[in-house]
Amino acid sequence: EGGRYRLHLKYKGRLSKALSGFYRVAYTDKANITSWLATTTFEPTEARRAFPCFDEPIFKARFQINLARPDSLSTLSNMPLRSSTPDAKKPGWVWDHYEESPLMSTYLVSFYVGNLQSAERTLPEGGTPFKVWARPGATDQTRFALSMGPDMLRFLGDYIGVDNPLPKQDILALPSFISDALENWGLISFGQGCLRPTRNRRSHTILGHELAHNWFGNLVTMRWWDDIWLNEGFATYFSTLAVNHVRPEWDIHSLYAVNSFLKVFSVDALHTSHPLIPSADTPSDLHQLFDAITYFKGYYMLRMLNHTLGESTFQKGCTRYLKSHQYSNPSQDDLWEHLTAQAHEDGALPDDMQLSDVMRSWTRETGYPVITVTRNYSDGTAQITQTRFLRPKEDVEGRTKSGDINGTSWWIPLTFTSEEELDFDTTSPRRWLDPSQEYTTLDEMPEDDKWVMFNLKASSEI
Repeated sequence: EGGRYRLHLKYKGRLSKALSGFYRVAYTDKANITSWLATTTFEPTEARRAFPCFDEPIFKARFQINLARPDSLSTLSNMPLRSSTPDAKKPGWVWDHYEESPLMSTYLVSFYVGNLQSAERTLPEGGTPFKVWARPGATDQTRFALSMGPDMLRFLGDYIGVDNPLPKQDILALPSFISDALENWGLISFGQGCLRPTRNRRSHTILGHELAHNWFGNLVTMRWWDDIWLNEGFATYFSTLAVNHVRPEWDIHSLYAVNSFLKVFSVDALHTSHPLIPSADTPSDLHQLFDAITYFKGYYMLRMLNHTLGESTFQKGCTRYLKSHQYSNPSQDDLWEHLTAQAHEDGALPDDMQLSDVMRSWTRETGYPVITVTRNYSDGTAQITQTRFLRPKEDVEGRTKSGDINGTSWWIPLTFTSEEELDFDTTSPRRWLDPSQEYTTLDEMPEDDKWVMFNLKASSEI
């Protein structure tokens, strides 16, 4: 107890064909010659296929990678190359030795062996060295990431207030890949289709998403996969900020908000939906977590908090969270603690309110609320009620199977404006809808011949 131990293990592994673990891929070049490469996909629990490890996110460690290769090929890994030495026992082979990594989870470890060409963009002083790697003949796929990636990376570091944690950023374009991209720390892997020269919004948001993972997921990592929304929701949210920085003319915030809540509404109005924090124990459970709820409901929760607390408070609260828990594994309660402290300092949240209470039903319950506003024109008031929304058929079937399906209630920030005010930009809540109350009465309604509009900028998920 309290001692330090050094464990040495000898083991053998086979290169997989399944695009997971440490695996091999064949590709054909323009001269119709078949070549091979080997690379890694470890998220969520595939690092154990490559080397013995405690393959869970909370077990962070420092990794020093050494890779052997034929001298005609190249290697890459998370950290910069430290040195290369000939293999004394195997002529024509070389050992590449990489710098030791900071503390990180096993699913972020990555390495590559194959034939590569790179393109690098010259950066202003202090910028992170940024390279894009592709197989020979596919270097046209480097232009888009080189033109946008460094600017996104620098913006995110400046906005978050925490420098990019690693000393280099490599982007790897792969001819065959299991997903669009993967946030391996310092060596992001992309399917080559996502890096082709394009002005497509989706390619921009994928690039911004993976770069945002440098902070949300890599520097600060969830304790267990049931909190994966802390990775994916944050990366999705901050990707919109990065894209808006390089393409402000797109108004990506508005487009993404509409697309996201439509995706969430279509899924979360079903009985088959799941909470933002679901039960996840087996590898099969973990793979199913990477869905619209995790990415887009997680994004929308953070967007709601930004509008509710104000961008400055939200931004400073996120910085406190990252700086307090860098290289560690906080829970969502740690996030709520830092955001609450910042909100109380800034007067953005009543002193008697805690975000851990406010956000509990949003993250731990399935579904979302629909608000009913019933105006009383005789006394200038309105009665506000909430209930869980389900599609009509689901609603009837749910009541038949389980009785009252509307038992969940939410803390809801109420925003509204009137025909007289015409203030559509103020999204700090004028009232909070208390889930313990059957209804809330508002006495701030306009005259009976004037309209009133709630949920400004769709700032609440209602």
